[in-house]
Amino acid sequence: IIEALLLAIAGGGDVLEKLAPDSSASGILVFLPGWDDISRIKRRCKAHLVLGDERRFRILPLHSQIRLEQQREVFEKPPAGVRKVVLSTNIAETSITIDDIGVVIDCGRAKEVV
Repeated sequence: IIEALLLAIAGGGDVLEKLAPDSSASGILVFLPGWDDISRIKRRCKAHLVLGDERRFRILPLHSQIRLEQQREVFEKPPAGVRKVVLSTNIAETSITIDDIGVVIDCGRAKEVV
């Protein structure tokens, strides 16, 4: 489902215009339950014919398990014509702001510590 949503949004046109009318905020933030989900979706996107095209998409994980240098990449603006897709847990929802995010996809699941 996440891949289908990313493709629909990335296709531009009416879908993107309705969701993110401000073209300067063209990044997509995807909230996932945990590292395993982030890692799996990243692999699937990178292997996808369209989403894996690095001239069109920059797939970036954001999680405490990755190096700080990699975490900082989510704040960099991608080159013209490249759409940034950030895969993160919902912990980032209240702790950071990524300026060029125009669309948020929340899978609706979260891990909770009980």
